[in-house]
Amino acid sequence: MWANRDLFSAPADGVITSQSRLAPDEDVFDVKGADCTVNDLLCRKLDGPALVTAIFMTAADVHCNRTPTDVTMTRHAVPPLRTSNVPMIWAEHDLLDKGLIRPGTFGFMQSNKRVVNRCYCGSLKYEYWLVQIADSDVNCILPVKDEKTAYYNQNEVFGKIEWGSMCVLVLPLNPRLRLRPLHKVLTHVEAGVDPLVSIERRDR
Repeated sequence: MWANRDLFSAPADGVITSQSRLAPDEDVFDVKGADCTVNDLLCRKLDGPALVTAIFMTAADVHCNRTPTDVTMTRHAVPPLRTSNVPMIWAEHDLLDKGLIRPGTFGFMQSNKRVVNRCYCGSLKYEYWLVQIADSDVNCILPVKDEKTAYYNQNEVFGKIEWGSMCVLVLPLNPRLRLRPLHKVLTHVEAGVDPLVSIERRDR
């Protein structure tokens, strides 16, 4: 596994279903079929806008989640999301047969248990959030370490979502850091392999 303090790596294997800069209590984005604000997703209030990237894990993906940076992570169990649940078979057929996902394919995926992980990156002096959302059929999110707060190196496995579902990376915008997405929506990325967001430090 590589390490680079100027990059956030992908936290999950899967397809980027959305990626945009959002006002935390105003703009909505799709989380497994439900419209959600950033503050609703985190069950807390952010002070300003954030770059939000949602990655959906298909049945063909490894469901281990990895840390985007070196990080001290604190795990918070929060109430489940209320959505509906429909199989994602058509998206998986596209991915396996053609190596891509067609726009409009994501009209199906919905639901459940979530864990909100507060992440503090000491090398950047920066706090961000990583949300794990389980599928309703196998509603299980497993941490690697028993401690509620633990340190992880960049790209280290910190948890697993049984069966699949979604990871959402929430990067609050900060005047010290310029964040630039490196992949387009509907791109398939691999945790611990693909960089997701580049970091330009303006305080150097």
